[in-house]
Amino acid sequence: VMGVLGGAILVGIAPWMVEHVLRIPLALQAESLRLVRILAVTLPVVTGTAALTGVLFAQQRFGALNAVRVPMGVLTYAAPVLVLPWSASLVAAGVALAAVRLLAGIALLALCLFKTPGLGSRIVMRSDLVRPTLQFGSWMTVSAVIGPFMVYFDRFLIGALLSMAMVAYYTTSYDMVSRLTLLSLPVVNVLFPT
Repeated sequence: VMGVLGGAILVGIAPWMVEHVLRIPLALQAESLRLVRILAVTLPVVTGTAALTGVLFAQQRFGALNAVRVPMGVLTYAAPVLVLPWSASLVAAGVALAAVRLLAGIALLALCLFKTPGLGSRIVMRSDLVRPTLQFGSWMTVSAVIGPFMVYFDRFLIGALLSMAMVAYYTTSYDMVSRLTLLSLPVVNVLFPT
């Protein structure tokens, strides 16, 4: 539900962002708008994938999880490159990324259904769990919204104040440094559920 809501909001504000907030050249605005809409449609898949990943983390099924996450991580970078022989369009790269996310979501759902007995058999609504679930979920939603906002706000600020070309220069070096979390993140992901 939050993914659908977030996607709808993103589709609604996309024209304003593309035309007024970010300094996107006029020639690229139509293509950028289509790209934002494609990525907005994938938000429900992304939020669902996060929940499915959480189920596998909680069960400490790291081998199964890595069997999906490693190819997904590689394809996140490779898929846009693989479409280049046919199209240099941002929209084609966005469709490739959306396809990777969708395939990963399907794979994680299949893993969760296979590894969690009874998960797909019967859905029961327990009224005594609605309130605690909504309270916990609201905090999770706040952190899920604020976290990425804090991580990516600098990019939007650079794009709005300088240009989108400057974002590419900044993001490249930032991503190289942030990849150093590959050393600590796996340890945290194993120890946190424990």
